Amino acid sequence: MKVFNVKGIVILAIILAVIQMGVGFLISPAIGKIVIDQINKHSNVRITVDRVSVWPVTLSFSFKNLKIFDPDTNERIAAVKGASARLSPIGLLSKRIVFSGINVSGAEIDVQTEPDGTFNIQKLAEPEKEPPSVGARARAWFDRLRGKKDWFSKVYEMFKQKSSKEAIEQKKTEAKEITREVQQLPKGRVVRFKTIRSGYLFEVRNLRVTGRARLKADTGEVDVEKADIRMRGIAFDPERGVKIDGMYAKGSLRKEKEPAGSFDVSYTQKFTRGSQKTMVDLDSSDLDLAALKFIYQDSVPVDVAKGKLSLRSSTLVIDDEISSDNSLVLRDHDLEPKSPNQMFAGLVPMSALCNAMNTINPVKLKFEITGTVENPKFTGFQDSLMKLVKPYLKNVLEETAKEEVQQGIKDAVSGWLKKE
Repeated sequence: MKVFNVKGIVILAIILAVIQMGVGFLISPAIGKIVIDQINKHSNVRITVDRVSVWPVTLSFSFKNLKIFDPDTNERIAAVKGASARLSPIGLLSKRIVFSGINVSGAEIDVQTEPDGTFNIQKLAEPEKEPPSVGARARAWFDRLRGKKDWFSKVYEMFKQKSSKEAIEQKKTEAKEITREVQQLPKGRVVRFKTIRSGYLFEVRNLRVTGRARLKADTGEVDVEKADIRMRGIAFDPERGVKIDGMYAKGSLRKEKEPAGSFDVSYTQKFTRGSQKTMVDLDSSDLDLAALKFIYQDSVPVDVAKGKLSLRSSTLVIDDEISSDNSLVLRDHDLEPKSPNQMFAGLVPMSALCNAMNTINPVKLKFEITGTVENPKFTGFQDSLMKLVKPYLKNVLEETAKEEVQQGIKDAVSGWLKKE
């Protein structure tokens, strides 16, 4: 039988404990300042923190009162009461910063649009770039005066860029490019082969953030309470920006302390064997459409005075081909057309369609979306909607025709009476 050296084990444990506590409580402030200075140097945001604790034995960190600011406006983007992170020793051996896990609690995130139409949080993921010129700042100011796009349009534009044929071809090219890295040793050498996509400088395998967020635009804002965000496969490089393999988020919405619905959404993206597969699942309940108008107002042909929407959507995008199954329930709604003369599905006026839908409570629809990311086809939605409103549309069209005839007679009589 082997006899364990109990005395040696105890001494080793004491030495490790002294190193752990000594570095964690005494040396950490100096190391933390260096780390934060390096992050501020290579990012487009400004970070402050009250305390950074480094635990060398377990290769972990902890932060207290971390704040992230927009350097251009000095407005706060996020505040974190506490965070912990653990480094991967394998990542360090490959000369990369790889976190096996990061947990953030008590987060307060302010998401709002920038003058150029982007989101302020995009600065956290942008590649390193030169400071904007005077001309660029002037163009950003003029962008504020131009027509706005809602949040759905902005997010979908980013999604289209990542799912476009050009982006997929670029990924195929990157996947084939192999670099050769040689490390000289005292006796011999080590040769490593890697693709460009595996060479990100900074990586987080799992990230979880809990807390609250505020979504803000020029035309409205809403609070997200009990927010739970989980992300995996986050990789960042100063030259190429960021990539995310998957995300899950849920929370409860409030508008001026009144409930505005809840949501549960997941997103995953994989690129294997020369093909990109993206999956998006959404489950939302009792969304207050009036409170959330700044998210969708430019993407639909109607104005929503009030209404509650529950939506379930499961979407699969292979390269740029869409296959989406959806079902929705709309209740207690009041819809009006943005343009009185706008047509829908042939010769049906949008005003007649809105009047017909306003007589149905709740509106229940199931439909599919096909086509490509660049040109989605909503034929299934139109067919499903017309089938639902058809029994009500005849009476609405008759009433609309009567009103138009009556108004025409009134206009003619009024014009005749005004004549000399």
